[in-house]
Amino acid sequence: MGLFDIFRKKEHNKEDNLPIFEKMFFDIQAAVDNDDERTLKELCTEEMFISLMKGKADNVRNGATNIVEDIEIKHRFTVDAYYDGDVLQDFHEVHFQFTVSDYYINDSGELLPGSSKDPQFIEEVWVFTRSVYSKDNSWYLSDIELLEN
Repeated sequence: MGLFDIFRKKEHNKEDNLPIFEKMFFDIQAAVDNDDERTLKELCTEEMFISLMKGKADNVRNGATNIVEDIEIKHRFTVDAYYDGDVLQDFHEVHFQFTVSDYYINDSGELLPGSSKDPQFIEEVWVFTRSVYSKDNSWYLSDIELLEN
């Protein structure tokens, strides 16, 4: 048994965790939309949590509220899944293709210029990670990359 096997909790097929990541995708979207910091702390790394909260704070400072509605995943697939022995972490990168109504309103509920309630097609890569020392094998969102369409 090699060092890699000692630190690994279990081997897994790259696609086995996709239902977990899809649920996390929806749970995180809902938590952001509902200002649910507790759920975000449970599902995100500290760095990702701070990034999401900074985005929310920027919106508040600018008098804008981001509304995200009618999310529908069209396709999702694993981009990469790997173990990084330097940090003793598993990583799983998932490409999400989805439609969403994502727009901004002001404090009066009026649509801000440049916003549209029309559904948009979005592609993002979400990176999930977990420590090999985790007792519960929990995954956490560590990064989101918006892909240009």
